[in-house]
Amino acid sequence: MEWFWPDPRLRAIGTLEAVAARYRSLAANLREHAEICKYPTIRAGLEGLAAREEIQTDALKAFLANEGRKLETGVIVHLDGASNWQRLKADLALQTQMLSDLNRAIVLLEGHDHHAAARLRDIAAEEERNLCDLGDLVLKCDTQALD
Repeated sequence: MEWFWPDPRLRAIGTLEAVAARYRSLAANLREHAEICKYPTIRAGLEGLAAREEIQTDALKAFLANEGRKLETGVIVHLDGASNWQRLKADLALQTQMLSDLNRAIVLLEGHDHHAAARLRDIAAEEERNLCDLGDLVLKCDTQALD
């Protein structure tokens, strides 16, 4: 039956590999968006978020390394838009999907490896804080302004 239903742990690890790659993309996008942002408060917020997302990326890389996996150095997907609001809204959508996938991996691991699930719950808790902070920055942006 394993042929049709892969081991939940393997599915979780596969999901985490994809999530870690998206963390890398999000951190790069936040850095890039901070560089082109004209508003000092929003720029500082984006720089802080980018640094925290890089820490999250490193935490997931370490977790995957313990599992014998390596984060691929694939292409970073650049999210763009005509305004701060559009760019940050795209970042927020990516971050929301990442958190959802991270939580899905936690559920898959919960019944099989409580220690791993606990480590990932810590990462997810930090990501929820980052998501709230990015949401706050999106709300500060003018939806009508073009850069």
